[in-house]
Amino acid sequence: FKVAVIESNEYGFLVDHAVAITRDVKPLNYQCRRDIFELWTPYITTKHEDDEEDTCSKRKRKRTRTSELNEGEIEGFEHHQKIRDIIATATRTLTCLGRKAGYFVRKKNSILFQETSVATNAKNENIAVNKATCKGKESRYIDGEIIQHSSTSPSLVFLQDGWHILPPETTYLISDASSLQPLVDNAKSKGSFDVLVIDPPWYNKSAKRTSKYSFMSLWQIKSLPVPLVLSHNALVVVWVTNKPKYIRFTREELLPHWGVELLAEWYWVKVTKTGEFVIDLDSPHKKPYETLIIGRFKSTKSSDANLAVSCLSDPKTTDTTDALVFTDEKECREMVNCKEQNGLKSIPNHMVICSVPCQIHSRKPPLSDVLGDYIDKEGRFLEMFARNLTPRWTSWGNEVLKFQHKDYFEGISSITPSSDSS
Repeated sequence: FKVAVIESNEYGFLVDHAVAITRDVKPLNYQCRRDIFELWTPYITTKHEDDEEDTCSKRKRKRTRTSELNEGEIEGFEHHQKIRDIIATATRTLTCLGRKAGYFVRKKNSILFQETSVATNAKNENIAVNKATCKGKESRYIDGEIIQHSSTSPSLVFLQDGWHILPPETTYLISDASSLQPLVDNAKSKGSFDVLVIDPPWYNKSAKRTSKYSFMSLWQIKSLPVPLVLSHNALVVVWVTNKPKYIRFTREELLPHWGVELLAEWYWVKVTKTGEFVIDLDSPHKKPYETLIIGRFKSTKSSDANLAVSCLSDPKTTDTTDALVFTDEKECREMVNCKEQNGLKSIPNHMVICSVPCQIHSRKPPLSDVLGDYIDKEGRFLEMFARNLTPRWTSWGNEVLKFQHKDYFEGISSITPSSDSS
């Protein structure tokens, strides 16, 4: 299950997401569509200073006017400065390993790469149109019920809005957050989960404008019955946007409320097929990385999670903003899991997952491959707000089959992308 990890070092992992997707469906002679990972140029191309002197000077003047930044922007800038060197060093070393392995290619024909990117975007837009026209054809009989695909081989089945490819040994529940009782019952009857990966639908202006997904309030996210489905010492991984408010909320409120002890902060860095950041690392608007906050569930009873809220009033534990600062003293203090457990590797305080992102919104890299050395392979694994299925994992969400649709795959014998997606 580590086949997607191409290279790794002390700073992190270089991951090929498409390889993991193909691995799960290859017995059916299908593979991940190649075009959805064909990202050759950055989202925003940085112009040379000698060509755009006026623009650059204006940009510099704007950045120096820190008095115009609001409190959240200043907090975000300060946090970025703390983690910048870690991300830059890790990305540089990992992309170097990738080039030596032949994974990244140097830009030899920028015109060709630009044409490839344009063609890819057009195809991805077509996927969105095709999916939209299928809306309303869902097979409601599978909603709200835990479905287990126990076959050791992938299967091509007709579900909801068309043909889907189910990876082997997958379990899923399609429902909204108000109908999670089947998941709680499953944890009680078959055993609590030892690993949780959760990607909450944080409020996002960009996604709201495009209506890509619905959102949950911080109170709604906090109210999810996470403590009811976890085993003691379960590993919890929370995807967080780069908004300081959400990072602070996750550290100071969400994890303590769930009875989860903060362990580490990892980063998913997005690069192009040539190894460049998808966005300039120091861009004042967006960043080429996303954050994963990792903790360990310490409560043994569901009621213990409520007791954890009291730690918010303790001045010694309330301020966790600098808990993961890069000084030896604080590194040692915060590495609560530095002792190896059951022969597994400890969770490093800071690691980078470097990969070429899928050009379709909100598809995260395969953490099952990355976490392989840190989790018990015989444990139970859960992903919440999932949009795809993972072998040997239970997946929950209201779009849990989204990326299993046959449109996202192509026949291995295909000459051109998507020729088998009819």
